[in-house]
Amino acid sequence: MAFRKSKFTTALVATQFNFAVLLLVSFWRLALMVRVLVVLFNFTPLRAFCLISISASIEIFFATLVKSMDIVGIMGGMKLTTADRFLCEATQAVTAGSFLLFVEPAFSSSSQSVAKFVL
Repeated sequence: MAFRKSKFTTALVATQFNFAVLLLVSFWRLALMVRVLVVLFNFTPLRAFCLISISASIEIFFATLVKSMDIVGIMGGMKLTTADRFLCEATQAVTAGSFLLFVEPAFSSSSQSVAKFVL
């Protein structure tokens, strides 16, 4: 049964509560998926944890690049003002640009750059 926590507390406490519930649910799902991989594919728990963590990290990275706000903020129930949304989008653009500048040397050879690799 869902209820509005912001009716009974401040917005900060309600957001912290939402984040705590989100954290609890995510750990439960992680443990459940580790158990599934251990039982179905006979993985060790550490190998299953690493496989899930790597794929989840890649997914959350690209999800945060696509969204104008961080995923945790969305799932935590945060609503941004127009000015805060602009700052978040500017931060996202700088992050994406710095990531591309960080990754570019890994893909470049003597005559190849990221732009040529993508195209």
